Amino acid sequence: MIQPNTCTLSELSNGALEDELATLAAHIAAAEYRFLCLVAELDRRQVWAAHGLKSAAHWLAWRCGIGLNAGREKVRVAQALGHVPMISEAFAEGRLSFSKVRALTRIAAPHNEAWLLALALNGTAVHVEKVVRLARRHGEQEAIDLAQKAEQQRRVAWRWDTDGDLIIEGRQPASRRWRRTRCGHGQSVSGPNRETYDRR
Repeated sequence: MIQPNTCTLSELSNGALEDELATLAAHIAAAEYRFLCLVAELDRRQVWAAHGLKSAAHWLAWRCGIGLNAGREKVRVAQALGHVPMISEAFAEGRLSFSKVRALTRIAAPHNEAWLLALALNGTAVHVEKVVRLARRHGEQEAIDLAQKAEQQRRVAWRWDTDGDLIIEGRQPASRRWRRTRCGHGQSVSGPNRETYDRR
């Protein structure tokens, strides 16, 4: 039986809270990969039939409390993982979430797996799902064009204001994450005369 964590969450700093959530998300993703590998093997052996059940999704509903629709989707992804080794590796290492993998496996194939993996590693789940939907509706090339257009729109500029403040302006598409999202006095920035700015 899993024991509840009795730590006092209020004692965590904001940074510690964010770090633990991100770390746990990676562990959950890796565990989900292992779970899906087992689901694929369960389905291959048709273990569910020995219990008089109709499918692996029905077994998941019976033994794991997973809804039928969600179970069918897990079985689909589990079967697809065997055909996308690079995506599977990143998933197993906790670098991809199930949400991203679920979307990727709808269109992933040997000829586009590397590109899709790069997209997923550098983008949000929402952006990955958007690109996949576009590829399914209008073709893969249009989805690639969309991602490349967003990449080309990236820009960043900085200047010193008359009062000495550093003003940073930029555009970052949803497919990329900012390494730093806040700037203030005494905080680290990626810009000109960094040492001067940090001393203010």
